[in-house]
Amino acid sequence: SSDVCSSDLVQLAGADAAWAARSGACDAPERIAEVSQFLFHEARLLDDGRYRDWLALLARDVIYWLPSTRAAGDPRQQCGVNFDDRRRLTDRITLIETGALHAQIPPSRTCRMIANVECWNAAGGALEVRSNLALHEFRAGRAHVYAGVQMHELVAGGAGWLVRRKVIRL
Repeated sequence: SSDVCSSDLVQLAGADAAWAARSGACDAPERIAEVSQFLFHEARLLDDGRYRDWLALLARDVIYWLPSTRAAGDPRQQCGVNFDDRRRLTDRITLIETGALHAQIPPSRTCRMIANVECWNAAGGALEVRSNLALHEFRAGRAHVYAGVQMHELVAGGAGWLVRRKVIRL
């Protein structure tokens, strides 16, 4: 099952604290162009509403977390805007596709801008990636800009990288 279990939460809390404490230059500079292209592709899929294609970029055990605060934390102890595993993300996509997701009536038009990409080598050949995000949204006659930081844990899979963990702090 892809449901989030306790060990996943402990791992995510530890990773979140480590990402927040990270300082100094990335130790995988040769990967920045490759990882940047991956992040740009992910952003384009989301902006174009190609959610099923985006889902293909996610590992089977993915955890997607959008905490309600900017400080590092523990998803077991703090509220979040979103805290999803692959099954929940698939459910959200299905709701969007059927038009039954009330939060997206009318649907948003978005443009994501990714910058300041940094990456570090992690255990098991994974990469820890930090980047800045500016998400421009136009919906129901109103424009909004959300600025923040996103952290990805990327693992090798298939023909390229897969997202195993994603934390977005707005």
